[in-house]
Amino acid sequence: MLYNISIKGNSFVKVGNYAKRQLFVVSEILFYNMNKLNYMDWIAIVLLVIGGLNWGLVGLFGFDLVAALLGDMSVWSRIVYALVGLSALYVAFMCPKWCKK
Repeated sequence: MLYNISIKGNSFVKVGNYAKRQLFVVSEILFYNMNKLNYMDWIAIVLLVIGGLNWGLVGLFGFDLVAALLGDMSVWSRIVYALVGLSALYVAFMCPKWCKK
């Protein structure tokens, strides 16, 4: 049996029973734990998204936004790169904790 998965009434995919259960479990974990994140968690997630977007620009267009805004390997751009790297480590170590109920 197939089910429609929808957001605000707009159906966008049909899935079977197993996939529906898996989607429900993942969404339950994400939404349940989002309210329990502290400021450090949110800062790390935002820095990780900024780093991911910057690497996407580098990969797709060869354009380094951080270097363009702060200078090529200037002190400030190196600080941003270091913070993004540290936030990636933080999220990697905190992710198992966030996924526990």
